[in-house]
Amino acid sequence: MNEAMDKELRDRYSRIGRIICQYYSAAPWPFEPTDKDYREWLKELCPNEYTFYKKLGFPACQAVNAFRQHWLERRGYYLKDYLRMHLNPQDYAIYFQRPFFYEEPNFTA
Repeated sequence: MNEAMDKELRDRYSRIGRIICQYYSAAPWPFEPTDKDYREWLKELCPNEYTFYKKLGFPACQAVNAFRQHWLERRGYYLKDYLRMHLNPQDYAIYFQRPFFYEEPNFTA
């Protein structure tokens, strides 16, 4: 990838990141999850993630964006819809084409 393309991609990811941050700040409700919400979220995770986040515990997981997104989406406030409304079509497509991880995450820590 040449330097110009690399910069363009970094700029796109910066714009996408800012919009994702705005999604969480613009949520129509204060984030007030319950222990029941936490347990329901844990059930949806793969075994390694379940073990990792269960070990972290409910208070710490309230700072985890994946938990926050789960909670918001259960109330009808979807990240995908927010991104569609706030990103240009190219950035939206890039977001959904991106690899989630360059290597497998380690949830055994």
